[in-house]
Amino acid sequence: MWTTEVRPAVNAGRYGFYPSDAAELRDMLDTFFAEALVPDNLAPAALVAPHAGYVFSGQTAAYAYKTLLGRPIRRAVVLAPSHYAAFPGASIFPGRAFATPFGEVPVDRPFVEELMGRRAGFSFYPEAEQREHALEVQLPFLQYAVGDFELVPIVFYDRSLANCRRIANAIADVMKADPKETIIVASSDLYHGPGAERAYRESSFTAKAITACDPVSFADGVEAGEYMACGAGPVTVAMLLARTLGAQKGTLLKLTTSYEVHPGSEDYVVGYAAIAFSASEKCPD
Repeated sequence: MWTTEVRPAVNAGRYGFYPSDAAELRDMLDTFFAEALVPDNLAPAALVAPHAGYVFSGQTAAYAYKTLLGRPIRRAVVLAPSHYAAFPGASIFPGRAFATPFGEVPVDRPFVEELMGRRAGFSFYPEAEQREHALEVQLPFLQYAVGDFELVPIVFYDRSLANCRRIANAIADVMKADPKETIIVASSDLYHGPGAERAYRESSFTAKAITACDPVSFADGVEAGEYMACGAGPVTVAMLLARTLGAQKGTLLKLTTSYEVHPGSEDYVVGYAAIAFSASEKCPD
């Protein structure tokens, strides 16, 4: 049970997902962003970014976040899957801020309170925060790319289309009432399992389905076993929001696997993608 108003950086450190030292973390992100090449004309409304340890997926994630450099983002709605706890609806941390090595990220309290007051299944489940990394690891990237912003932290386990629609509709309604510059971030890795070639092939197949910007077909395909994404629910919500925001098709910025980054055993390989939903072409109706 959390007894503090600040959610600690529980996954930072020597044996964590990313460095706990701010200077070391900044040096790592400097390298990632310098090596990421993205189109100049993208202004995404939503992103998909991976959430593994930075040594594995950090370079891929930088491709997504580099599209935010120079943009006046004031709010980030970060959607993350629950890896360790099952619960209905969605969980939102009710405190004041999230801590990272770069400092605190304030929670957008008015936005969160408005979501909590709606009948869309929002609540707080402490078990959703005690170990979860999928949301936390996105925050240093956002701090690096956009500087100061307010956070709407949403973690959920139920990836059903019905739950995703409830979450997306509530977020869209609150955004309309408080239209500050916002970025939606869906935290997800792709294929998990044996085989380097298979990991790349199946991750590519899933990434193509995501860029098609058809949330219903994607959600159905995940349930049928056609696509693999541990953050399928967050990705579905991001696609639903991309459509309501009038954003456009997804652009695949980078696709890689853990084996490409650190070749070794092919017994367990994970796929990573950076995807931006931008304004170049309409999502399908």
